[in-house]
Parts: sequence; C-alpha cells; structure tokens
Amino acid sequence: MILKIFRFWLLFFMFFIICLSTNGQDYYTRIDYFPVQKSDVSDEKFRKANYILEQTYASIKKDSSNIVYADHFNIATAFSLLREPKENIMKELNLAQEKDLKSTATVFIMAVKSPEHFQLTQHEFDSLHSKFQHIYNKEKLKVESFNIDEYLSGEKYDRDLVEIMYLLDKHDQKYRKNEFIPELQTPLDIKNQTIIDSLYNQFGKYIGRSTVGEKFEHVMWLIIQHANIDMQEKYLPIVYTAVQNQDLKETPLKMLIDRIYSRKYGYQIFGSQMGVDLAEEEVIKDVKRKYNIN
Repeated sequence: MILKIFRFWLLFFMFFIICLSTNGQDYYTRIDYFPVQKSDVSDEKFRKANYILEQTYASIKKDSSNIVYADHFNIATAFSLLREPKENIMKELNLAQEKDLKSTATVFIMAVKSPEHFQLTQHEFDSLHSKFQHIYNKEKLKVESFNIDEYLSGEKYDRDLVEIMYLLDKHDQKYRKNEFIPELQTPLDIKNQTIIDSLYNQFGKYIGRSTVGEKFEHVMWLIIQHANIDMQEKYLPIVYTAVQNQDLKETPLKMLIDRIYSRKYGYQIFGSQMGVDLAEEEVIKDVKRKYNIN
C-alpha cells in the first residue's frame, strides 16, 4: 500500500514538473533532432541540411552555455531545406533575433534573397526584409561613424594598423554590400589585396586579434576571401596558423577552405557556399583532419 502511494505521488510530481516546464517554455532547441527525409526533399538537400545540423549541434555541445544567434539561424535554414513545419523554422529564426537582433538582421539582408529560404510568403518576406533592412541601415551608420580613439582606449593595439584595417573593411564592402557592382568594386579589391601583401611582407604574419582587436580580426581574411584562387591558396596556411594562434575565429578558415574547394573541385567541405554540393564523406573527413577542425 505504501509503495503504491509512493508511486502515485512520484508520478504526480513528475507530471507536475513536466507541466511547469511546458508552460514556462513552449519551445526549445533540441540538439539531437534530425528529421527524416520527406518525399519532396532531394538527397542532396537532405545531406546538406543534416550536415548543417551536425555542425551546429556539435558547436552547441562544445559550449552549451553559449548558444548564439547563428546557431538558431543555421537550424532554421536546415529545417527549411528539410521541409519541416514552418512554425518550427520561424521559432528558430525568432530565437536568433532574441539572441542578437542586429547580427540576425545583417545575416538576413546579406544571405536571404528569396522567400523560399525560410518557406515564407512574399508578404512575410517583404515584411521581415523591411524590418531587418531598417536595423541594418542603422548599424551601417554606426560603423561609418567609427570612433578610433574610443576603440583604442585602454588597449595596446597598433593605431596605424587599426586605421588601415578600418579603411580596408570599408573599401571591401563599398560596392558589395547592397548591390555588387563589379566594375567599381574590382579595382578596390585589387588595391586592397596589394596592401594586404605589403602588410604580410612587412610583419610576416596574419594581422588579427592580437594586433588590431576582435572588431577587425576578420579584415585580412575578408580581402583574401574576395581575391583570386592563387592568393587564397597562398594565404590559406597563414589563415590556418592565425586560427591556431587564436588570432582569428575558426569560421573564416572554414569559409576560405570552402571557397577554394568550390573553385577547384566544384564541391565544398563545410557548407558555407550557397548552391555548391558537399564533398564525399571521406574527403570531408580528410580535410577536417588536415586542418584540425572537428
């Protein structure tokens, strides 16, 4: 009898906890959820989406206390490829906004070019695009009014290099941000690449976080990313060393590898290039092993 009563209250308590959890949080990101392949999802889309989920879940598990907006954005993209219910796609996109509205707006404006990306209607897409464009434009004005003295306050960064990186960053995006105008942007890209070569010859290393701070650690990589394949291959080991030395985050390295492999072989390793197929599993494993990327 006592055992039956104990079991009853145990079940009641468990049910109560579940109810509290459900009421307190209607939705949460499951980092073990891999949807089954639906009939209207191609094998290539299914493979790409699962790869995005694997990479994102692995990143979250590495530091579960620091789920960032990009994790939710990536999951939303994967869910859309897998034709998951639209409400789950939008919940992930909303979580991305909650984490970092400004960064989500920037990525949306730069990467999402059609309603199909998130299974949106044209009206929903236009509404979101308008909202994010407004946020993006405000942030762009802040960047344009960058205060170098404030940035350098209390830091030991090289002022001359910070000024150079600030200008290189602006020039790289001048005719690329809203609409790419190659006849105007290409001459600027070539000039930027010449400056990067000069800086590398002078300092013999990647100009990154330790020299110009986190805000500009990406700039040298960005110029390389937009260069020809010869320059990309030349600087790939230098970018790799910068990542190993914590002078640059790992994501730019992945994107550079993808850009090179896309150009050379017609496939990519990490899924950062839109419209490019993933390499075979063994190739992906070999590249990850070579560059010490999980």
